[in-house]
Amino acid sequence: MPGDRPANSAKTPFDELEPGSRSAIVAAVSGGSDSLALLVLLNDWLAGDPVDLLAVTVDHGLRPESAAEAEAVARFCARLGIRHRTMRWTGAKPATGIAEAARLARYRLLAEAAEMAGTDLVLTGHTADDLAETVAMRAARGDGAGTAGMAPATLYENRVWFVRPLLGTRRVALQSLLRERGIDWVSDPTNEDPRFERARLRKQITADDHDRLIEQARGAALRRTELVIAAARLIETAADMPSPGLIRLDRGRLNDAPLAEAVHALRLLLATVGGREYLLDPARTAALLTALTASRQRRAIAGTNVEARGETVFLWREWRGDGPRPVEINQGNGIFDGRFRLSGPPGTRVAPRGKNTDPVGPVPRDVPPAIARAALACEPLLPTGTRAERILPPYRLLLPSFDLRAAGALARLFGAAPPADSPLC
Repeated sequence: MPGDRPANSAKTPFDELEPGSRSAIVAAVSGGSDSLALLVLLNDWLAGDPVDLLAVTVDHGLRPESAAEAEAVARFCARLGIRHRTMRWTGAKPATGIAEAARLARYRLLAEAAEMAGTDLVLTGHTADDLAETVAMRAARGDGAGTAGMAPATLYENRVWFVRPLLGTRRVALQSLLRERGIDWVSDPTNEDPRFERARLRKQITADDHDRLIEQARGAALRRTELVIAAARLIETAADMPSPGLIRLDRGRLNDAPLAEAVHALRLLLATVGGREYLLDPARTAALLTALTASRQRRAIAGTNVEARGETVFLWREWRGDGPRPVEINQGNGIFDGRFRLSGPPGTRVAPRGKNTDPVGPVPRDVPPAIARAALACEPLLPTGTRAERILPPYRLLLPSFDLRAAGALARLFGAAPPADSPLC
């Protein structure tokens, strides 16, 4: 494999990448300088290797020039002997939130292309400049955890890895490489459009700002990873699932843990129990934790009932109104309450078990039967021929590599599929 280079060979942006047994790698190539340089460097790195390189261009159809740009990338790939595919974003486009919708469409289409190529690995051309801009934008919004910036790798729907090998490389260096090889690139006009936050920041960031932002990102990434690991260990040692849908926490272990670790562990558990994509903010979680340590308490927060009894804290899905919404399985699958992926005959309707459901099997003596019934009420009642696979709401769509350890701990606790192994060493 390309990763098995002699110890004295020159460093490359791909030194931490482990293709493993993959027979193909996808490179996302828009025609801009960053992605073209990624393709050229990756093609050099794979020279003489049996791994198949596929360049994929996503045509969002948002600019008149996009189709011609995709065709230009295809011609460039043909000159290099690299396979190329264009994936088009078709259908109606949203009137608002177009940038976010385009980003998610890009993930989806690139993942589809990867699976068609028989791989779960997509490389993108995000650079150190992109990282610095991302940190600046998130810092301006007061997003503390987000100041780690882009993760080196992100897992999409627990099936395709998106890896960013150029996060340590400046754009000017990549453009210099292309000039040396006589390669032209296209410039997306939106990169200079002041209507977009990133374009405005790009003009404001000086060289000193860049270095400071990159150091800030490295420090934040290290702190985030350390916090995630500590929170995952706390979940592994303090939490279990004594009956369906019910999480039991050791109150003593929770109280004895450092505050930041306990808060983050509780944030992860609340989101996963409550079917929420986003974690409850740290301040509100810390206030909840303080209330739980004081006396017997019962709260409903973030879609989750939380009750402290003696040395135990119980968490279960909150029943609101008529409970979790029923779901009709379409095209063979569906998502129930953000917590389960359903499979079965199209048109099958899956509803919650309901409040009058008796516990399945014996309930541990320290679990109040009323709480066990309440937790079970929000679980899906599966008609014959259907299945429910537990998923992790915070990571259902995107799992940054920073959070792999936490996702693994949650998967074991809730009986979900473990996250796919990272392709980075």
